Amino acid sequence: MRGIYSTESTTEKRRKIAHVDRISNLPDPILILILSLLSTKESVQTSLLAKRFQNLWASVPVLGFDFDDFLPDDHSEYLDEDEENLFEYEENFTKFVDGIFEHREPSNLDSFKLKWKEDESDPTPATAWLETVAKLKPKFFFVHIFTENFNFEVPDSVFVCESLEELELELGFEAISPRSVNLPCLKKVTLDSIEIVDEVMQKLSGLPALEEMVLSYCQLNICDISSGTLKRLVLDGYHNDKTPPDISISTPSLLYLEQMKDVLKEETTKFPTFNNLKTLKIGEWCMTDEFDVLACFLFHASNLEKLTLLHRQSPAGQYKMEISLGLGDNVDIMEINGKKNDKIVNELVKRVDTHLKTRPKTNIISSE
Repeated sequence: MRGIYSTESTTEKRRKIAHVDRISNLPDPILILILSLLSTKESVQTSLLAKRFQNLWASVPVLGFDFDDFLPDDHSEYLDEDEENLFEYEENFTKFVDGIFEHREPSNLDSFKLKWKEDESDPTPATAWLETVAKLKPKFFFVHIFTENFNFEVPDSVFVCESLEELELELGFEAISPRSVNLPCLKKVTLDSIEIVDEVMQKLSGLPALEEMVLSYCQLNICDISSGTLKRLVLDGYHNDKTPPDISISTPSLLYLEQMKDVLKEETTKFPTFNNLKTLKIGEWCMTDEFDVLACFLFHASNLEKLTLLHRQSPAGQYKMEISLGLGDNVDIMEINGKKNDKIVNELVKRVDTHLKTRPKTNIISSE
């Protein structure tokens, strides 16, 4: 039987294969996943590619809006010269976001992110957007609004969104004052440049599922942070006007604590207490600068049982060894992780050994 041979050349076959639209042939869930990796503006723009993409963006469970995306590349200089143009950009941005919410499928959201940080702009329309988003039961909610001449208040509906697992707010030193807080699924909260009072802190730190709290450059008019579930706490700089200014931290489940060095160098009367902290690991900054920071910290951790100091020699090779260490009476184990023949490690071991002569139960371990 004679074989049948195609007269089509190999080059023609390759050309046809090259023109096959493999992306459009993917199933909807895969395409929606791909679109979710884009900004919402880019996701909507894909509707111009082909009929296949016209309505897919409306089913993407991720929404992200950035006001900067609607400004010209040279907007900083341009807006300074002619601020009247700012109104046009605000209007375009507002119309775009309003249109998304109007035409989007009425399905729940996984994640929502809003960034609006142009000093002279008015973020008032964002209030209605946050109200709408809260009804869509998002799991992740990120809002960064920082405008110089306008105050912005996060609506109460955000703080009673029971689906939230992570909440991140940056508000340009505005206060948050929700009438109630009901976030049973919230595991992580990040607050940046926000004024926080005792009542709000009590509501947030008392959340049943909260495991991580990050406070970055906030105005903390509070007396204490108390949580039975918190495992990770980061205080990356803060201001405090309370009288007395002490902040007590009661977190029996805490596994990780990070504080900004400048905060730790405050006077002892302003230093937070850690009555329940039993294990502490501190990075190399306390080994390469001043030991008074470490001594002050240990003075306020009276129940500490294990202290680990991580040491890495700095390029400059210069250290200050002016202040002797102050260790709590309950420290049973102290580990110094560094090179045994390192000058500062040897000096530290010597000082600690001298300081602990009356405490035979304490072990000092110097390791590579």
